[in-house]
Amino acid sequence: MRFLVTGSIRSDHGPRRILTGALIFFLLFTGAHFAREWSSVGYTPQRIQENLGGEFSTQAILLLEDLHIDLVLFGMALLFIGSVLYQVRGSRNFRNGIFTTLSGLILAYVAVRFLVPLGAIFSYLVAALYFLVHALLAGVLIWILTDLYRGKA
Repeated sequence: MRFLVTGSIRSDHGPRRILTGALIFFLLFTGAHFAREWSSVGYTPQRIQENLGGEFSTQAILLLEDLHIDLVLFGMALLFIGSVLYQVRGSRNFRNGIFTTLSGLILAYVAVRFLVPLGAIFSYLVAALYFLVHALLAGVLIWILTDLYRGKA
């Protein structure tokens, strides 16, 4: 991953292809995660309350597996995105803001699912974060991918 540090991510001699493949796989992960959450957690506050509501201790234990999976996979995605964003063209403040916002929204999404059994209001937060996190993650990945193939600035 030397090219992530040396500034050669747009080179035609390998890194661009490697990064393109990784970006496509992370886009596939985003789509698969979206579909999995659509089915298991729900996409409306009512479905989320049905699937995650109930006794807090029971739901917390069931959500631990989701937490484990999400933290590992989202953590790897954020590590990769943060490394590549370092070399994407654009304002440093904008890139840092995008990364910070995405990281915060992912953590909020993972954490707020545990709170659904405590009140219906949390179902609304989960629904909003569900769409926001996946849309922002896909948008950032597509932005990086298009920047790899954009002409010299």
